[in-house]
Amino acid sequence: MIQKTAYLLRFLGKLSHKWLGFVPSASIAAVLAVAGVQMMVSAPAHQAELPDYSAFDGGLFDQSIVGVQGAAFSNDSSPMGEFSLAESDNDFAGFVLVDKGSLVNSPVPSSNTKASAGGLLTYKVGLGDNLSTISSKFGISVNTIVWSNNLKTSNFLKPGQEIIILPVSGVLHDVKTGETIDTIAELYNVSARDIKTFNKSKISAGDTVIVPNVKPIKQTLAVSILPDVGDYLAFPVSEGYNWGKLHLSAVDISAACGTSIYAAAEGLVEAVGNVNNWNDGLGGYVRIKHPLNNVETVYAHTSKNIVSVGDYISRGDQIALIGNTGKVQGPTGCHVHFAVHGAKHPFAK
Repeated sequence: MIQKTAYLLRFLGKLSHKWLGFVPSASIAAVLAVAGVQMMVSAPAHQAELPDYSAFDGGLFDQSIVGVQGAAFSNDSSPMGEFSLAESDNDFAGFVLVDKGSLVNSPVPSSNTKASAGGLLTYKVGLGDNLSTISSKFGISVNTIVWSNNLKTSNFLKPGQEIIILPVSGVLHDVKTGETIDTIAELYNVSARDIKTFNKSKISAGDTVIVPNVKPIKQTLAVSILPDVGDYLAFPVSEGYNWGKLHLSAVDISAACGTSIYAAAEGLVEAVGNVNNWNDGLGGYVRIKHPLNNVETVYAHTSKNIVSVGDYISRGDQIALIGNTGKVQGPTGCHVHFAVHGAKHPFAK
């Protein structure tokens, strides 16, 4: 059966090349398809065999493509019509020879995607999106999305939510004072050249760099090298219950909704999150940068923010009211998610 099919293809190939050169390739493909279907219907089913390239006329294809490494045969039956018989120079019996690299990590352009600083993308989650579909769309791992957006489960993804997309699987690293690309490479046990591929050559404290093909360093290591600021930071709620469990560099302090939240130390208000927005699960929040070692504090899930970006506040100033906005679950109820970045958390138990 295979031999008869080969002879027919060879005959039709010669006919199309020598006598029917003016006939469009698509028409010839249709004739081949009909002939193939008729033979398949009339012949009994047999176990599939590998193609016998020797049966085809050498004039139909370049012999050099047989056994080529680093390439793959891809059937041209895609409903989207990525491959066209009339346009490809590498047609071979209904298949197209394509470079293997073109089948891997090909991000799909989307109106939900926009460029961000540092080679990052911002993607707005759409209906039906989940971690798996988004990671597949951009050719990166699911964990990369989880790590770069501080997600715990796919339940955090909601239509309209904006998430960070890296150009490669890996993690984001916040550059600290004194760090260089070489020291960061040593920290993650990768080459500095790999890091430079995705980042600018000169970095400084406060920058965020992409570290490709690694996992986050363990939190215990990160905590162990943080400075102890002692009593520099005050307790931000006058009469609140401190749950004390450290998570995402924060502890939860419960009190009735509407209770005042006070600045733990003097500093500059860098960001204020709208209480009506999701804000990656934080809901309403205030972020303050303090003069000591550039330590930052974040006060999240607020019901009302009293300060504005650019305000310079003193220790003990009222900055917000406790609420339950954003991602609030479990027994904590109304509380403030009080995070400390750049120092050991003084209220972690």
